[in-house]
Amino acid sequence: MKIVFDLDGVLRNTMRYLNERYGVPKPTSWEWLYKDKDIFHYAKLNNYAMVREAKPTKLVAVLNKYIECPEIWTHQPWEWMHHTKEWLGEHIGNCTVKILKPEEKREELDGAKDTILVDDYPAFKNYRRVALVRHLYNSHVKGMYNIKTVGDFEKLLIEVGGCKERKAHEEHRVV
Repeated sequence: MKIVFDLDGVLRNTMRYLNERYGVPKPTSWEWLYKDKDIFHYAKLNNYAMVREAKPTKLVAVLNKYIECPEIWTHQPWEWMHHTKEWLGEHIGNCTVKILKPEEKREELDGAKDTILVDDYPAFKNYRRVALVRHLYNSHVKGMYNIKTVGDFEKLLIEVGGCKERKAHEEHRVV
C-alpha cells in the first residue's frame, strides 16, 4: 500500500507555533477564531513566519526513518508555497507535493485504490483508506485507521505501508 501525507496538523505543527508565539489555544473545531483572527491571519504575520518556523511534529522523525521521498497532499494558500518549500527542504528533504483541496484529496484517494492518506481533516465524506491523526477538532470522526501516538504512525508505515527502515548513512567505499 502506498501512503501519502497531509502537511499541516500532520507533519508541520502550526498550532504549537501559534500557541507558543501568540497564545492561541488548541482548537476544538476545524474552523476557529482567536481574538477575531483565524489561522490565515496569523500565518501572514511576520512575513509568514509560522509557515517557515513551525516545528515538525513527532511523526516527521518516523517518516524520515522509513520513507525516502514522501508524497505530500496539502491544501494551503499559494502565498504559503514558497515558505512551505523552505520548510519541507529543511525538515523533510526530497518529496513530491500536490496542492489539493479536501474534496480533491478524496477524489484522488478514490481513484488510487492502493493508497492511504494520513490526514487530520474532520469532514471527508468517508474515511475509507484515511489514517486520521487525532486532534481535539476531529475526535468525533471514526477513521479507518487512527493515529494517536508516534507508535501508531510507525505501525501504519510498517504493517500497512510495508515500509522498511532506511539506512541511516550512505555506505562509503574507501579507495
